Amino acid sequence: MNPFLNTLKLSFLIVSLCHCVPTKFAPTGSVQKGNPGGKSLYTITCQAEKAQRQDIALPLSASSYEYRVFPFCDQHIEDTSQENRTKPLNIVIVLDRTSSMGATINAVKSGIVQFADGLEDSGWDVIFAAIGFRDYINDFLITPFTDATSIKSSMDSWKAEGGQDYQEAGMQAISTAYELLRYYKRQKPARKDAVDVVLYASDGVAYAGQRKNDFSTDALSAKTLKLLSGELPKLKFYYSVPNDLDPLKEYGLNAPSPKAQMEEFTTTSRVPGKPISFPLNREILNEFSKEFVEVTLTKAHICQATSASFNSAITTGVPSRSQRDDILKQLKNGEPLVFTASPDPTITDYTLTINRCCKLADDEQATECQFTQTSKLGIKFKKK
Repeated sequence: MNPFLNTLKLSFLIVSLCHCVPTKFAPTGSVQKGNPGGKSLYTITCQAEKAQRQDIALPLSASSYEYRVFPFCDQHIEDTSQENRTKPLNIVIVLDRTSSMGATINAVKSGIVQFADGLEDSGWDVIFAAIGFRDYINDFLITPFTDATSIKSSMDSWKAEGGQDYQEAGMQAISTAYELLRYYKRQKPARKDAVDVVLYASDGVAYAGQRKNDFSTDALSAKTLKLLSGELPKLKFYYSVPNDLDPLKEYGLNAPSPKAQMEEFTTTSRVPGKPISFPLNREILNEFSKEFVEVTLTKAHICQATSASFNSAITTGVPSRSQRDDILKQLKNGEPLVFTASPDPTITDYTLTINRCCKLADDEQATECQFTQTSKLGIKFKKK
């Protein structure tokens, strides 16, 4: 029999070196050396596995080596997901309708049906509401939730005109959009799980409350935070505003730029969403629909070791079935995989192969592997 098979002794031990659980990963670092009970101990870390190292040099001096493989390692995978695409989608379009916004209003009028068709073709059940605002709160035009064709018909009568100054009632318009969403969802329990979207477009700076020189976003941020933790947990906010307009330079108005104001609001309220291009036109509106068709997310996975083998290019040591059963039992208990091997002095190159089953970290009920992962670490023994 090959001398390797005579000397390779596999014994699988239940140890308490690390009681790893799916949310506690092994420490990172290179292979670590120890010396328990006269053996040379090497702990194979998750980082060593991920690096797929091929240069682990071990001295050919000890009679046996104990290897410990951590049962759980994390893995982050980018995933393009369409998991929300068949859910209801409620969109409130909030438009500044002062004279400078005529092109945007016309673009929304002409593109809203095509925009809706694109979403519906992707599987969304989408409805719209619209709010047109100008300088004062009592000058809002509001169309409640309906289909895209009816929204277009309602908005056809809108005219972009007026606007006596640069301050617009934008924050109150956003707040009114929230109230439209809340009221509609109370009336339509079937849409309680809908994704709620506010799409805001303006070239002016939004004032708060009744004071036209109050540009603080604190009150609106507080309301948004409350709704995110309550009635509108899936609320998203997107805004189309100028990127480089300076109100002080252009209008002599001591106010933040529209971009800075919206950035402050979204940061303090922690509402999901992002800026979209300004001015909002038909092409940008249709491009915006892709936000709801494909979303790329980085998802955390837990990869659990299911087996390991230690072999050379010349000879492979295969554990018995009872030993393999012990391995699986050991791994399922969240304990490190531990085995002892004595190298053949005539063989220098070995490979440690670790097989893992990867599941979503936040899915505790998952029973099947979403994907499998194999790590191969080269080990080269050298005489002193």
